[in-house]
Amino acid sequence: MPTQYLPCVLALLLGALAMATSWAEEKKPDWIAREKIRAGWIYHGDGKDKLHFFKKHGLNALITHAGKPEVFDEWAKEARRAGMHLIGVLGFSFDAEKAGMRRCVFGNGYESVVACPTDERFWQERMIEPTVKLAREGMSAEKEISGILIDFELYANSEKGGQIYYTDACYCDACFGGFLKHKNLGDAARPPLGE
Repeated sequence: MPTQYLPCVLALLLGALAMATSWAEEKKPDWIAREKIRAGWIYHGDGKDKLHFFKKHGLNALITHAGKPEVFDEWAKEARRAGMHLIGVLGFSFDAEKAGMRRCVFGNGYESVVACPTDERFWQERMIEPTVKLAREGMSAEKEISGILIDFELYANSEKGGQIYYTDACYCDACFGGFLKHKNLGDAARPPLGE
């Protein structure tokens, strides 16, 4: 490119960057743009007391577990009354075996209690449906639900001696079998037992 065009190209790039930054600022919810998120994270105790405590100490949001709808519902109503923002947490970690879902198998052969990350039933029942429900409830005039956070730490797994993070692929029969099929290795590639 001839150097004579360099100032013009640079000006266009800077203009585009300024517009993109301005556009990103406009897309933030008003309260985040004005106040920023100053949140406390709590899992236990009375949400009503915590909301007022956090507000008194300069926070504007509470992040808490949304897995118990009857409890979270009360917190959402109190958040509206207190003028606080509430962000519900959906946890990836739960006992998938009890729920009858496919379980994750780690590379070391450990069969976890958490769901296989490719189990569609898990995503539908434990993530998508609760997320949509919270989003709809957040539009209610009597509740304040400003966001949803998905917590991917594997607490249920670590409580039983397993790892707390996914650090590799899932090796359950469905995942590993899918990998073999994708690579056209199928059953023919498996060595006979004892070899």
